[in-house]
Amino acid sequence: MKRVTLWVSVLLAASIFLSACAGQSAAQPPAGDPTGVPAAEETEPTPTVSEEPVIPAAEPPAPTEPVPAGEPVEVQVTLGDNWIQSSQTAFKVGVTYRFVITNTGRRNHMFDISKPAEKTTSAIREAMQNAILSVSDDQLPPGAQVTVDFTFTAPAAPGELEFACLIERHYKDGQYLGIVVEP
Repeated sequence: MKRVTLWVSVLLAASIFLSACAGQSAAQPPAGDPTGVPAAEETEPTPTVSEEPVIPAAEPPAPTEPVPAGEPVEVQVTLGDNWIQSSQTAFKVGVTYRFVITNTGRRNHMFDISKPAEKTTSAIREAMQNAILSVSDDQLPPGAQVTVDFTFTAPAAPGELEFACLIERHYKDGQYLGIVVEP
């Protein structure tokens, strides 16, 4: 009960204080409260009014928005043992992307952008041969990081392209991630 009474007293004092200070300049500190109750600024900060408009910070472009030429969109790709994560899975034709590929696994991995393959040896080899981007497993040993710039030249609907590690056992164990490329 004492806490409720204290809060009511503080809020009442704060509202009296704020109404008394309404006419004062922001550059002058308000006079102390003669009642001995802490001023509002000691209990809760009050927003100040600025004479200049506040302009919010510019947000980085959304992954699917066009980006000025010469400025690749960075995409973080992480390869683990039998999984792939990416900061982005939707892309646009004509935009240059900078893939920063990191192998956090305990084995070498590949990074390919290819059509999905049946989980047979011959289909995985065919996907590897027809990949539109390929980073070999000797470039991605455990702990390695490779950066590759790439621009998609054609759209791809869901299910038409994926990020994959086309090492047969890794692919069969699920090391792929579907992507979309919009016009």
